[in-house]
Amino acid sequence: MTDEHDARLHFADQLRLLFATAGGPPLKTVVSEAAALGRAIGAEKQVSIQRLSDWRSGKRVPASFDSLRPVLVSLIRTAQSLHGSQPPSPGLYSLKQWQVWWEGARDGGSATRASVESDKPAAVPMSGVRPYRGLQPYRAQDARLFFGRTESLRRLVDVVTAAQGHGIAIVTGASGVGKSSLVQAGLVPELLGSGPLRPEGTPGTAIVLTPGPDPMRSLAAALPELGDLPPDFGREDVRRAVRAAADRLDVSQLVLIVDQIEELFTQCDDPDARDRFLAVLDAAASALAADETPDAAPVVVATMRSDFYAQALAHPVLADALERRSRAVSPLTRADMVDVITRPAQLIGLKLESGLVDLILHDLGVLTADDGGSTVLPLLSHLLDTMWERRRGGQLTVAAYRATGGVRGSVTATAERTWEGLDERGRVLARAVMVHMVYVTQTGADVKMRRTLPELLALTDDPGEVQQVVDRFIAARVLVADADSVELIHDAVIEAWPRLKTWIHEDRSYSALRQQIEEDAARWEQSSRDSSLLYQRGRLDIVHEASRLATEGSAGVGYVGSGGVGLVATSMTPSATEFLAASTRHSRRSTWIARGVMAALVVSTVIALVAVSMAWSAKNRAESERSAAQFRQVMALADSLRTTDPTTSARLSLAAWQMRPGSDDAYSRLIATEATPIGRAVDGHTGPVYGVAVNSAGTLMASASDDRTVRLWELGGTEPTQVGAPLSGSEKYMASVSFSPSGTVLAAGAGDGTVRMWDVRDPAVPRLLLDGVRTGTKAVHNIRFSPDGRTLAVPNDDGTVTLLDTSSALGETPAPGPYPATILAAHPAGVRTVSFRNDSAVLATSSDDRSVRLWDLSNRTTPVLLPPVPAEFGDVVHSVAFAPDGRMLAASSDDGVIRLFDTTDVRAVREVGTPVQAHTGAIWTIAFEPEGTTLVSASWDGTVKRWSVGDGRSTMRQLQPPMTGNGGGVPALALSPDGATVFTGGQDSRVRVWTLPRTAVAAADSALTLPSISRDGRLMATAGYDSVVRLWRVNPVGGVGAAGAVELPRPFGGAYVVELAPDGTLMATAPTTGGQVQIWDVRDPDRPVALGAPIVTQTRFTWELAFGPDSRTLAAGDDDTSVRLWNLTDPARPVPWGERLDGPTNLVRTAAFSPDGSSLVAADADGGMFTWRVTDPAAPEALTVREGGGGSGINAVSFAPDGRTLATGTDDQTVVLWDRAEDGSLTAREPELRGHSGTVYSTSYDSTGRYVVSGGDDGTVRLWDVSHPATMREVGGPILVDGPGRQQVKFLPNSNTVVAADGDGVLRILRLDVDAIIDRVCAASSPLSTQQEADYELTGSARGECST
Repeated sequence: MTDEHDARLHFADQLRLLFATAGGPPLKTVVSEAAALGRAIGAEKQVSIQRLSDWRSGKRVPASFDSLRPVLVSLIRTAQSLHGSQPPSPGLYSLKQWQVWWEGARDGGSATRASVESDKPAAVPMSGVRPYRGLQPYRAQDARLFFGRTESLRRLVDVVTAAQGHGIAIVTGASGVGKSSLVQAGLVPELLGSGPLRPEGTPGTAIVLTPGPDPMRSLAAALPELGDLPPDFGREDVRRAVRAAADRLDVSQLVLIVDQIEELFTQCDDPDARDRFLAVLDAAASALAADETPDAAPVVVATMRSDFYAQALAHPVLADALERRSRAVSPLTRADMVDVITRPAQLIGLKLESGLVDLILHDLGVLTADDGGSTVLPLLSHLLDTMWERRRGGQLTVAAYRATGGVRGSVTATAERTWEGLDERGRVLARAVMVHMVYVTQTGADVKMRRTLPELLALTDDPGEVQQVVDRFIAARVLVADADSVELIHDAVIEAWPRLKTWIHEDRSYSALRQQIEEDAARWEQSSRDSSLLYQRGRLDIVHEASRLATEGSAGVGYVGSGGVGLVATSMTPSATEFLAASTRHSRRSTWIARGVMAALVVSTVIALVAVSMAWSAKNRAESERSAAQFRQVMALADSLRTTDPTTSARLSLAAWQMRPGSDDAYSRLIATEATPIGRAVDGHTGPVYGVAVNSAGTLMASASDDRTVRLWELGGTEPTQVGAPLSGSEKYMASVSFSPSGTVLAAGAGDGTVRMWDVRDPAVPRLLLDGVRTGTKAVHNIRFSPDGRTLAVPNDDGTVTLLDTSSALGETPAPGPYPATILAAHPAGVRTVSFRNDSAVLATSSDDRSVRLWDLSNRTTPVLLPPVPAEFGDVVHSVAFAPDGRMLAASSDDGVIRLFDTTDVRAVREVGTPVQAHTGAIWTIAFEPEGTTLVSASWDGTVKRWSVGDGRSTMRQLQPPMTGNGGGVPALALSPDGATVFTGGQDSRVRVWTLPRTAVAAADSALTLPSISRDGRLMATAGYDSVVRLWRVNPVGGVGAAGAVELPRPFGGAYVVELAPDGTLMATAPTTGGQVQIWDVRDPDRPVALGAPIVTQTRFTWELAFGPDSRTLAAGDDDTSVRLWNLTDPARPVPWGERLDGPTNLVRTAAFSPDGSSLVAADADGGMFTWRVTDPAAPEALTVREGGGGSGINAVSFAPDGRTLATGTDDQTVVLWDRAEDGSLTAREPELRGHSGTVYSTSYDSTGRYVVSGGDDGTVRLWDVSHPATMREVGGPILVDGPGRQQVKFLPNSNTVVAADGDGVLRILRLDVDAIIDRVCAASSPLSTQQEADYELTGSARGECST
């Protein structure tokens, strides 16, 4: 593009921006106002509408500035009246600046490039009004151009605001999802009061940094005060430094943004520097003086790629932030992407040719309102920026889009065009430069890395050549330079440019070696060049061999230099080059010495044997290192996929266990799979699956697909097996299937408006009963049989529901159709789904008209419309479902919202609670599980979720984790009769069979306190922060079923605690707000009975309740700092045993009897442990407790089965073991067990005494091996991480099964039996495919993990 054209385009861009800022007034209005102004100043010639249009499009430039001036004055006045005096672009309201732009456009750009006199404003560069940022992230100054993230931004602001003063907040998401832009162009303006959502934000300043190779240096450069901290700094040192920085900057609010914090793992090789950096950030974010409130602390926000989650969890500061103060950035929806494309253009008056937006979105794969984009965002941004450069006449055109090469082609074309413009030498250097700016990972998720310019210039003896290549790619915006560093502008370049991807693939092993050498060199430099860290002969031989292969193969093409180590060295950092040279010199010197020694030896055969032995050891060592690396890789992959693809994560966890049986890390991951759903994908269909159904016996499944077939599948084996030939006949897709209640008849609805029915008593040879009967004028949607089997309801897109009388199909030999039909004019728009109440007398219909209607079917030939369902849906209501008892109705809509309705009285339906934003995409199917308290939803956002809705709760609560990894949207679902399995139909043409976690029961409306379990493990009681105490039957394999429940007065600001007598006959309950303890007879768990009046206490707070092993002695608080024993020989008339037990100095939090009943232990909020001999409960005797245990508040005490040790959980996030002597005295063991990042509230021993399980308010459950005092340790990582809030845990007696009660009122059962867990994983999932094994680089023992 010529300079003249550049200047003219720039002038037109600025004029369009001024028009847009003035509100986009009609040309006629502007011409009229300009004419009036012209007459007032004596202008001779008026501007025509056509001429003004030509100026704005760039076709013409005004012949004189005098003709332009009235137009500018009119537009500037209007813009200022709308937006104030601050222009959106520098100089936009300045007539002097406009004259400079006009002169540049008139004179071919010379005026724009030339400097102007000092009294004139400087010309704005051509990029001054660029509406798109290309691959560069949006910064705070780009906030006006940042669109498409309103809802994400609102949620992020809430998370960050809540995190202020408590710690770092982390924004996570996939590469390219827009984390940096959201934080810098969205969050920062909101926090500082210049955004649209929080105009009340506090004025201040934002500091942005990336960690780089030396994170502390980067931090000191951003905030010098933090660079002056002493080596052993404390939190107060950091607090004072941060406040000093705020004073220096004269701001009341400091916002520190750490962008791309994953650079701590990809660029920083110093673990100590990494830890110090994180410690400073954590202290800066949370250190407060005694008189300061949280808003006095700076806001500290970090962005992190989600594929570095596993590495981050290894650092407590990041693990805590990810658990408590993180927000994942969701992909953009289609509507968001439309805003990203169109709104910046509208802002500056740029037009988009009709059809362009739809064309771009189609090429991105964003086809429906529910589709979205994640990693395509940077490619889209680059495309739009490239199209901006090709604009013509103020318009982005389809032709310009085609010319860029399309969505991915724009990045490819730019990079490829730059590469092709280089000579042969330049191309060789370009390869070297590009490969060096990519960090190669084991998983293949390669990332960009920053390099200093000196490092790149060292690639050849002529630094000028490299500089020219780098400059060319910077000019093309493929690279970006910052001070003395250079990096790829975005990770998307790695995927989008095939040439670079090929280079990386060819050089992968060499690049990994180079990275390792550079890391080793850095350690050598940090340890003052310790010669013991230099490479020995064997390692240098490996480097030499890699260099030789690189020279012979394609890898050598990209590097300049001689062969051997020299070739490797020329592509290293200077310090790495020197490291290799020093290693070579050291090796030669060692060799000379060795030769001298060998010359003095006689027995050469011995030397040969030694050499062979060393070689063999080296080989074994190399194999061991390779095996360890692969094991770590599999573990990291399992962790990273746990939430996005739990099935593959479970398979990888199993692979890790098979690689290293007995590994603590593999064991904990394997146990964690117990809490996740696992799916088996079933192939067969060739198009999306829109409907699935299961017969009442759970032996047969049917699926309906876009491939125009219905298929039958036998259940009961390892995986569903297709039976018989596919059923077909429709001219269009098959939309839905439904079994009759007896399971003998199958009905299917199709997109061509027809219905078919088959007798499937012999599924291998179905007998056609109804052949393609048309029930409406348009497509059939989700058909359903009534519970009595007498009616088949067929909803149609024409707004009708056809009720087929299928009574004749109920017999042993179902009669063929046709069947009598009643046509119901149900809605003015299409009807999507129908649902019958359990008595078949009421029908619910959902429609495109955004409503739900109920129909009285008492007389099925004349249905009667019932009173309206009171709800204002925001989109198409796609699905409805009655609960099994008919007292609740659920409805879902295409905006991802689920609503609940009380239908106890169908003539006075009322909405229950508030609508829940359940999904980010349309919800096409919902269904209740058979017990009626859990709802399952399937969505086009690719997830299936379970929701607790029972007991008339006012809110829905998700039962984590969701069923993810579905390969696309999920339009269909069905449940097995026992509710243990979910069947889904997917957009990817697969049916998936999901085995649900063994037990995940919504036990309460809110957080649970510690469950209590009888000695035989068959009865459990739960209580919590609601008003209901519940009893549960527990079967031998850990299954839980509801028994009776007790409704109690809700304690003000507290909860209830519960304790079962060991023999399971009595139960004690008490409000934590103190005052009384009630005893209950629970011999019939279905009907608990209160025994007598409550025991009255003087407590203000009650947490401690404990039965003795005789089940007739109860320990409870007498007042807040003492305990009293009660005789329950007659449980209806409790009487106290002796005097109260004094000693605690603060609130007594917990108490426990020894297994033999001879001792009672209690602990208080000051960390005190107290024990008494209670062999004679009427005369307790205080025993000795030796110092130890850490001194912080103790929340839990549990005895080992043999009574010789105790485990306590403390406020300082530790588990402490205590030894109990023969005389009953207690001594704390060292060291304390650390792993939790929050207060530990519960501990429990298994039946062998080897393991302790603990639960904390960090939301995790952890397992500890305490079998040997000298080797106590955590067994791997947390075995449960999905439960929110405080975890209360207990082992089931005489088993290796853990019960976990969480802060959301959910009970979970976790088995620790490896064989049983492996059986579940293998039975519930398919083996990893050959492609997956290759993608994850699984070899040897990591393959075929179910074969042993």
